[in-house]
Amino acid sequence: LEDGSVISEIATGSGGAAADSNGVMSVAAADTDFDGYPDTAYAGDLQGKLWKLAIASDGSLSLANSGLPLFAAKDDDNVRQMITGGIEIALHHVRGQMVFFGTGKYFEVGDNAPVANPQVQTFYGVWDDPDGSGTVDRGDLQPQTIGGQTTEDGYELRSVSDDPVDWSSQKGWYLNLAVGATNRGERFIATPRVELGNAIITTFTSLGDECDPGGENWLYVLNAITGARSLDLGSSGQSGAVLAGTGAPAVAPPIVTTPPETECRPGIDAGCEIMGEDEDGNSCVYGDPGCDTLTPSAGAGCMADVGLVLSTGIRRFATLSCGRQSWRQMQ
Repeated sequence: LEDGSVISEIATGSGGAAADSNGVMSVAAADTDFDGYPDTAYAGDLQGKLWKLAIASDGSLSLANSGLPLFAAKDDDNVRQMITGGIEIALHHVRGQMVFFGTGKYFEVGDNAPVANPQVQTFYGVWDDPDGSGTVDRGDLQPQTIGGQTTEDGYELRSVSDDPVDWSSQKGWYLNLAVGATNRGERFIATPRVELGNAIITTFTSLGDECDPGGENWLYVLNAITGARSLDLGSSGQSGAVLAGTGAPAVAPPIVTTPPETECRPGIDAGCEIMGEDEDGNSCVYGDPGCDTLTPSAGAGCMADVGLVLSTGIRRFATLSCGRQSWRQMQ
């Protein structure tokens, strides 16, 4: 950053001619050994390859995974899919990392124009298993599907399947961005977020109107581990996506945390105590002499809402406690 000089260059051997040019559009870094410094990065390119990079202590980069791509994005017809959107990383519940990314593009002349048979684009959740090797294949992933589109309780919703992933044999999941057999050119060009165990993404479908540019932004809430639906909207209980609005492409999922109704944080703010019970079941301040049993709702005194920003307003998605979220033993 001081003088703009190149620290390192990486040759992936995946370049192409002018008609089939390549380039990296997005990179995300992770601290996989938890020492406070990034040591691994993931990069997606225009030929659909997801690369894993090792970051040395001096900041130089080198290809990891024996120089092979971690994943190669291809559709059901084995045609390459471009990776131009952002990448997100989260811990896998067994070991290693989950890497989240999608395919599609919206930066060249003509990308906003409708085509008769657009390529189906996909959102992926791929497991980078440190005990594995080689390139993960699409056939190694569990497919989830978009079943249909309905209007429920005033929302435009899409149903998403909830099939399990067998982690003894599979390496993640994917979701084709087509509603049943209908493909309108929906694509992923934004940046995913992982919140409260969910992969939250926005997709874009161009309306193809030169006089009124823009399109539909659909908001998906998917279980980060399985890709299953995880959106509590509508009466059917099947929803995994909601129409967030129309206009320019959304660059990130519209998520906000609203302030709590009370500023009282039990055990933190003065006068806001954590309550307990004595041996006779009487209410008391936890920690006082004879008050050594927490009440079931002791930590529920202050809650903040996590909301999705839709065209109809903010819809609560989850709640968070205002109190201590975690702790670490120092000695």
